Amino acid sequence: MNQEINAEIGEGTIIKGNVTISNNVTIGNYCLIHGTENQETKIGNDVVIQDYTTILPGVVIMENARIGSYVTLGHATKLTLGGDDSYNSSRIEKFIVHEPKTIIGKGSIVRSHSIIYSNVIAGRLITGHHVLIREHTTLGDNCLIGTGAVIDGYCIVGKNSQIHQNCDIGQASRIGNGVFLGAHSILSDNKNMNRNVKDDLSGPTIEDFVRVGINSMILPDVTVGKYSLIGAASVVTKNIPKHSLAYGSPARVIRNLTEEEIKEYENSI
Repeated sequence: MNQEINAEIGEGTIIKGNVTISNNVTIGNYCLIHGTENQETKIGNDVVIQDYTTILPGVVIMENARIGSYVTLGHATKLTLGGDDSYNSSRIEKFIVHEPKTIIGKGSIVRSHSIIYSNVIAGRLITGHHVLIREHTTLGDNCLIGTGAVIDGYCIVGKNSQIHQNCDIGQASRIGNGVFLGAHSILSDNKNMNRNVKDDLSGPTIEDFVRVGINSMILPDVTVGKYSLIGAASVVTKNIPKHSLAYGSPARVIRNLTEEEIKEYENSI
């Protein structure tokens, strides 16, 4: 450990390697905080880490963050573990987080049993319990990821977006600013439904200020245009123009949203 200043460290906790701990940090019992020569782990001022949590090399936790019990931060990527994750595919170039770090932004709350991989960059992040965020994911400030939600890597989520409980976000999905994804919604990524996924996994694009009702499914490569509203339990099989109200299975555009409807939602964020 490089530095320990006014930190409270619980029973059975192990801190080893290249780790820097700042002021007024509280670390619970039986945690593992680990850094290496090439991947420093940093814990900022006024951070609280609860019991049985694992912080792996390259994690940066910014000040005033709260990390729950049984959390893992910096989990190894599939490529690091020796798997083929199609790193060189042109499909995912724009999603790559090149530094092998996990950055948890100032004031974040990561609740218990969540797992966040390496190569994840988050601003202020609020999660529910049992959230999984895989590698090469970038999340803007003030994102909310609900209990049981999965972001399956190589994704971008804009600021002020909400992904509610048990959502499944497929690879190479792009979610804009101020998006609301209702509970149990799916952004699908496997168009041909096979295991040869090098060029096939390609999630949809959800543009800024879109709302998607609960239990909806957006199919691969589909774009939902800015400010649109997708009704509950819809299956979106083709592009939806901006400012649209659409619903059904398959979803169809019913009408354009009014400026008043759009402003009401935008002002609520």
